[in-house]
Amino acid sequence: VSSTITLELQVFDTSGASNTAIVSFNVFNSINEPPVADAGPDQTVIQNILVTLDGSASSDPNNDPITYSWTQIDGTPVELSSRTVESPTFPAPLVTADDVLTFELIVTDSFSLPSVPATVDITVLDTTAPLISIDPISSPTSQFPTALFGNTEPGAFVEAFIEDSSLTEVFNGTTIADP
Repeated sequence: VSSTITLELQVFDTSGASNTAIVSFNVFNSINEPPVADAGPDQTVIQNILVTLDGSASSDPNNDPITYSWTQIDGTPVELSSRTVESPTFPAPLVTADDVLTFELIVTDSFSLPSVPATVDITVLDTTAPLISIDPISSPTSQFPTALFGNTEPGAFVEAFIEDSSLTEVFNGTTIADP
């Protein structure tokens, strides 16, 4: 921010003659204000996709150039493509339960004045299919199981083929309840 100041100087001699000089100069705001970090919106992603962090809305009120410094502060560790670019990337990790990865962004102006840290949360959803284990109990008259015991996560949909039609309705399409 600048403003123009104009000074006018008029000089008189003893005989009454005068001369005027006008000087104008610009005064610039010499206060360096800190830049503002913006780590972008929170995101929800699935495992094993490329995630892009977005620091592009970061700025400096004095229009000084800024540099970027990204740090992961929580969640399953990942490796950023670069810690010092505006928009680094990383592959979302494989997780065994939904996981929140938190990243911090600090931007610094050309006079080494840092911003207040900004954070962004990246929620990685566990998209692993539920595991099912089936333990057959064989019938003396059949090579196929007469009963199946399935173990899976609560709420999972189970479908099983059983030769004995009297048991088909018990297992076919049954939703496992919380134990």
